Amino acid sequence: MITTIGYLFSSFGSELDMSEVLRCVMLQTRAIGILEAEDLYDNFMKEDFPEEELKPFSFLQDMIRNGQCRIFTFLDHHKLVGYAVLTADSSAEEAPSPSKAALLDYLAVRGNLRNHGIGSWVLRQLPELISPLGHLLIEIEDPDYAETDAERSNRNRRRHFYMKNNVQDTEARTKVNGMNYRILDLAAFAPVYNRSEAEDAITRMYREVLPECWNEAEVH
Repeated sequence: MITTIGYLFSSFGSELDMSEVLRCVMLQTRAIGILEAEDLYDNFMKEDFPEEELKPFSFLQDMIRNGQCRIFTFLDHHKLVGYAVLTADSSAEEAPSPSKAALLDYLAVRGNLRNHGIGSWVLRQLPELISPLGHLLIEIEDPDYAETDAERSNRNRRRHFYMKNNVQDTEARTKVNGMNYRILDLAAFAPVYNRSEAEDAITRMYREVLPECWNEAEVH
């Protein structure tokens, strides 16, 4: 089912440096079910994310069935432009409110369309898609733990992408499956979580949205 329709216009201003065609492309936001999610996983997510960062599809499938995972695709005339995988713990699903959060598990724009402002447009749609939840938590790889200058540069570039789109650093830090993360908050309809609130929210989330085969998560 198509849930929203949006447009990328030049009203985004100098933030976009793209052709006239791309500035006026119509994007459709579509929630997908298990069968389409499996196709997305096999044909796109495996290409877009390292194997160690991908949760088993069987795990995502169970979460979809439990109502704890929603997957949205963003389409240009039925052609995939990008997608977002959003998860939430059972308390947010059973009693949603602006004080509770979802987790942005995966966000991707197709390779040939990156660096054209589409990722920023997609990110701006997400608060409406998780409403009435007021917070969208985002994990980014911590630049402080990068092993090379190139890796640190890539991580800082990802951080800058979120910061320029009004996402805030909660100062909460986690370690999941051997990887160190910073926890960010996109809070469109509620005050940004402070560190303690973010730690509590991500701890609840991790209890339910991490596969058992992954190493135990640390929140600090």
